[in-house]
Amino acid sequence: MLLSLIEHARATAALGLRHGVWYLLFRPGLSDVPVADLIGHELRAMSPEERTAAAIVSLAGPLPLGQLLGFGGPKAVDTLERAGIITVSRGADRTVRPASPLIGEIIRRWVPAGRSAGLRASFVSLPPGTSVPPEAFLNRVRWALDCGAPVPAEQLLAAATAANTALDAHTALRVAEAVSDAAMIPAARLQMAYARYLLGDGGQSAKLLQLAHPLPDQDTSYLAALLAARLRGRPPATAESAGPAGTAAPDAVRRPNGRGGPPMGGVAGPSWLDAGPVATAAGIPGSQPAGAAADRESGLSRLVSAAGGRPDIKIPAESLLAELLCAKGRTAEGLGLAREAWQEAQSAGLALPLVYEDLLVRYSLSLNWAGEWEALAAALDEYEAHYPSRLLLSGGILHLMRGLARVRQGRMPEGTAELVLGVEELTIADPWELLPFAHAVAAYAASVVGHTREAEEHTAAFRHSRYRGPGTLPLLAEAYSTAAGGAPGGAGEASRRLAGLAAEAKRQGLRGIETDIRRLAVRRGDTEAADGLVASSLAVEGREAGMLHDYALAVLNADDVELVRISDKALRGGYVLLALEAAQQAERCLAETTDKRKLLAVQRKIQNRMTAAGMAAHIDLVRPEQDAELTARETEILDLVSSGATNAEIASRLCVSQRTVEGHLYRVFAKLGVSRRVDLIDTGGDSRRP
Repeated sequence: MLLSLIEHARATAALGLRHGVWYLLFRPGLSDVPVADLIGHELRAMSPEERTAAAIVSLAGPLPLGQLLGFGGPKAVDTLERAGIITVSRGADRTVRPASPLIGEIIRRWVPAGRSAGLRASFVSLPPGTSVPPEAFLNRVRWALDCGAPVPAEQLLAAATAANTALDAHTALRVAEAVSDAAMIPAARLQMAYARYLLGDGGQSAKLLQLAHPLPDQDTSYLAALLAARLRGRPPATAESAGPAGTAAPDAVRRPNGRGGPPMGGVAGPSWLDAGPVATAAGIPGSQPAGAAADRESGLSRLVSAAGGRPDIKIPAESLLAELLCAKGRTAEGLGLAREAWQEAQSAGLALPLVYEDLLVRYSLSLNWAGEWEALAAALDEYEAHYPSRLLLSGGILHLMRGLARVRQGRMPEGTAELVLGVEELTIADPWELLPFAHAVAAYAASVVGHTREAEEHTAAFRHSRYRGPGTLPLLAEAYSTAAGGAPGGAGEASRRLAGLAAEAKRQGLRGIETDIRRLAVRRGDTEAADGLVASSLAVEGREAGMLHDYALAVLNADDVELVRISDKALRGGYVLLALEAAQQAERCLAETTDKRKLLAVQRKIQNRMTAAGMAAHIDLVRPEQDAELTARETEILDLVSSGATNAEIASRLCVSQRTVEGHLYRVFAKLGVSRRVDLIDTGGDSRRP
């Protein structure tokens, strides 16, 4: 059956080949799937009672076993289950559903219209069940529309909302367009606007959102404000730029040098949920979060408190606050709040289109920052298992978050593979506008493993995009792209750009983001960034942050013994990336040593740890910063070396320790791309002076 569906999808171009991988581009039509004939033949060989039970499950399911027994006895149910037509859950509820969505769709199409109407008349005459799952509710509304039966406008609106929440835009459009009650048409147009947004038609979505005004109540206004926040700031050059009346594009992200102008690399400010207008639309006083991080934090905190018994407002606000706290380095507090919001969302059954996936992304980011890899894998796997029908639109989220986790763990080849899948799926469908961030992280991962062409392609794609993903991440996205080699002007310009990004993150109070950026800079060979990393890591919670502080100090002092100790400690704690970084930094410090046994021991550690991380031993996580300018002190020391002074003589003349001189020389070696003192003397006259 699966092979039949695959062949059908390929024949109808629903499957597309991208970079050697087949992707589902859209839902294939099922009217002429070859396997449909086989299922039809199997059903025709069954008894009328068995065919009726199969039709009821497909048209109205999932439904309780007790309801189904009104149409077919236990024998019919057993026969259908053995034939692989239906499944019956083993829990107390004993829910019956088609064995697969494909089988259910084929049987729905196989039932003649007259027969379907008769079955529906019999079904609706039965006593209603205690509760109807959203999937069953949608199926029954579709069934009524297929039969031409009247459906109350309230049910149509509820079905449109449920369909949009399930990311089923086509069903949402169909049921919303069926609303004819004039009083409910604005709310129906709002659901149509959401459906168009899911389908990638921002222009039509904006027009429908305008037509929905005036909105009838605060709940509808809240939904409209959520959609308006997503539409705001779209590129003005296309029809998609049309937004709802009274909305304006967000301000460009401030440049690291403090000047105004276009955003860096197409980066735009926070999107997703603009808490101030949303709170106003919902009738709850809120604070505009577009200012400083401290203002955003207090505004979101007040919104969480004021929301009270409104989970549709409280849970998203908690999730936003958790994202902000983690970005500020308060990882334990942020992760606790993110976990609380995620658990509340799973039990609350939020009927908010796109918001459940927003929560999944923010929870995944919090787990990434906290290094909770097992919990992250469990959350993503659970979503994938529970919502397979949503993966056509949301599958890219899962690959992106898994890829980001692999990169932060130091498992770069695995991360690259996941991120390639994430980029391709987000290219197909990206309602959450995560593609630019995916390109930035993929560019960095590809550059580390030596895939230069792929890194350049991802960097170029990021540069041509407009960042509108998680509000705390535009600076980090820019940093990943820059660290991949995405800054014109060479290594020196890349270092200056990363320093500017880190300074901007610090200005915004995002010490966690600042620490990540400075760590990228140190990894690129900019040992001067270690000075900033010493300070920023102190402002970040967590055990790894403490080791990062010690690591940065050891890099500043070119202390190979301490770097080896930190590498061993990080490995024991499960921080593989830091273990690799520290070991490679130790190797750089020993580049000039005459103790070859010591150097060989460090190189053996690196090789073993690279192999354990699934990486080739030749991959350099830590790169020398060639073509960068020397500082004034480094130039002074280089001149003294060129004149023949020893390290002890230089230390005495400059009134510093000999260890400090060795640290400066280590950085000079890296910047000039040499490994011997004699080479340093030869290049002294041609040094890149500031």
